[in-house]
Amino acid sequence: MNRESSILNIEQPFNQYNNPIITKVNQKLLIKNDNFEQQFYFDYFKQKVAFITYDGFIKIYDIIQTKDGQKHVYNCEIKAHQGAINSLSWQSPKMDNMIATCGEDQTIQIHKETGKVWRQIHTIKENQNPQIVKWIENELILVVGYYEGYFEIRQGEDYKCVHKFQMFNQLIDFDLQLMKQDAILFCCGKNSNSQFIFQIETIKFNDQQKIVIKNKHSALLQSSIYNLKIAPYMNNNEIKVAGQYQDKAVIITIEYNEELDKNIEKFADQFIQIDSDCWQFEWSTFGNELQIYTQQGVKVYQQNIDDQFMIL
Repeated sequence: MNRESSILNIEQPFNQYNNPIITKVNQKLLIKNDNFEQQFYFDYFKQKVAFITYDGFIKIYDIIQTKDGQKHVYNCEIKAHQGAINSLSWQSPKMDNMIATCGEDQTIQIHKETGKVWRQIHTIKENQNPQIVKWIENELILVVGYYEGYFEIRQGEDYKCVHKFQMFNQLIDFDLQLMKQDAILFCCGKNSNSQFIFQIETIKFNDQQKIVIKNKHSALLQSSIYNLKIAPYMNNNEIKVAGQYQDKAVIITIEYNEELDKNIEKFADQFIQIDSDCWQFEWSTFGNELQIYTQQGVKVYQQNIDDQFMIL
């Protein structure tokens, strides 16, 4: 990757075909409900999906498999914030069924499902501007990204801040993936010169006193990368992450070692032309299929033997 732009322009075949069988979310729910934001969030097993609204509600639907395909059945709604919700994250069922959210009311809320009833169990309000929340899988650890470009690691039943670090002047987006006891963080933001930066960091969770953040790659970009989504399954020493770059979707593949003790130098990048702004990316369990949600519908791309993603 060079310092000017980190992406190689490899164009892929493009057509308007929608695959209704593989679609995991009924987009009519988004289109018919004007108050729904464009983002949605699957639970750990992809048996439920949460939509967020501009007036602070979480609306949960069960995903039911039938002989005629998938159906989305309304489950419940939770009033989580006063005003729009910025971000939502499901925890894995090993830690009970919990949801973390942050909103424009400057709060972080934790909700837990008990006996099919969701109740609020914790509120964090420190007059800051949380933009994105992400659980560390199977741990009572939250990584919170703030609009002003810094991150906090909050841990334990009281979600106390145990580590804070500055990365940007303004955060645009991030996603993270747990690897053994460490996490890898893909993020994009602006520096003090209003330049776009794409960074890869690792977070080593030795203990509360020895959390170590290390930069593995940093590059200046001509534009931002957002809607970042890391594939959940990693094989052949590769990690894949999807995002939107200008008017295209980009899939970035990096080589890694499990100890995460080396800088990341080798990248493979693939562009996919999209017909409108991307709402969201969703990976299959094994990372060989990518769904791209746009206002025009859902396009599904599958990895071929040449490691290129082609539309189904």
